[in-house]
Amino acid sequence: MGFAYHVVPRFFISSIRYSLPQKLSLWFVVAGLVLRFSGQSMYKTSLADPLIAAGGILLFVGLLVFGWTLLEVV
Repeated sequence: MGFAYHVVPRFFISSIRYSLPQKLSLWFVVAGLVLRFSGQSMYKTSLADPLIAAGGILLFVGLLVFGWTLLEVV
């Protein structure tokens, strides 16, 4: 993501207007990865499935924000 945020605007000779979506996508993905890792680590407990599901949703939202941000550049 960091590489894409750095290279894509330069490739299209444009800039990313707002920095908030960049930060949001980073934190959504980080939180999603932490939740998925936690859920997969506790696979024998009943808490594993909700953590994995929440992590997947946060990862998906983070990737949507990432794609939307780069789509504005293109």
